[in-house]
Amino acid sequence: MTTTLQLLMKTAPPPNMSNEAHGDWEQIERILGLILPNDYKTLISEYGTGRFSDFLYTFNPFSQNEWLNLISSSRKVLESERTLRNDFPEEYSFPLFPEPNGLFPWGATDNGNYLYWYTKGEPDDWAVVVWESRGSLHELYEMPVTEFLIKWLSRKLECQVFPENNEYFPNAVFEQYRKLEHISVYFDYVQLPYQQRLELVSNYLGQRKIKGFYQHESRSQCHFIVDSLNSESTYWDNMHYGSILRLAYPQDRENKIKKKVFDLSKDLGLPIKQILDYSGNPIWN
Repeated sequence: MTTTLQLLMKTAPPPNMSNEAHGDWEQIERILGLILPNDYKTLISEYGTGRFSDFLYTFNPFSQNEWLNLISSSRKVLESERTLRNDFPEEYSFPLFPEPNGLFPWGATDNGNYLYWYTKGEPDDWAVVVWESRGSLHELYEMPVTEFLIKWLSRKLECQVFPENNEYFPNAVFEQYRKLEHISVYFDYVQLPYQQRLELVSNYLGQRKIKGFYQHESRSQCHFIVDSLNSESTYWDNMHYGSILRLAYPQDRENKIKKKVFDLSKDLGLPIKQILDYSGNPIWN
């Protein structure tokens, strides 16, 4: 076990019983077409599937969740990046795997940022690259995954791609993955400015903390936590089409979430157009 991983385990202890922590690494590497760093493989063996500081997910080749599985997620991410590179080649200063020395994704954040290996040299020498969601800002760190994690969690590393305010992140902690239900509540367009609607919606839901905020031209998005509902929420807005409230919550909270959503619509004067589940099917009609 590497020294950095031992320090990481002291700083953000792994769960007593890690889920999806073991499997056939040789088979995984044959499928991917590359040898993975040893510190990453030990990290997965100790932690399994989950996220650090309520923000950063590590992709796991043994995860049953397609969005957290290293094989399926890396394919989706790289396919998307290749498409964007075709449209905006000037914004890509690194090759993409399987090109020589290409970037290969190993993690993601709640804000939609991706973390990559820069696959130059031997796997244990690969650097970390953090790439901004919806933009070209990126940073390279000449260190392995476990060293990057321990330095970020201990506040010894400032990542310009991540939110500036450390209050977004709780004390260093690892949270095991839990299955959540996902819904999208589509509201009709109203003239009230987004910032005022965001304040009304987040206060009504009982927002504990904002985890991320994004605004560009006609689009705005805020991601926040609601403790009372044990849920994660994103209020997304497009001035031309109305707004969307996305909620992720444990299944046993569904009745409480449902009541809160309809009460919010009535009390705040935000008419609901439709509510869709994760697969895009109408629900709660």
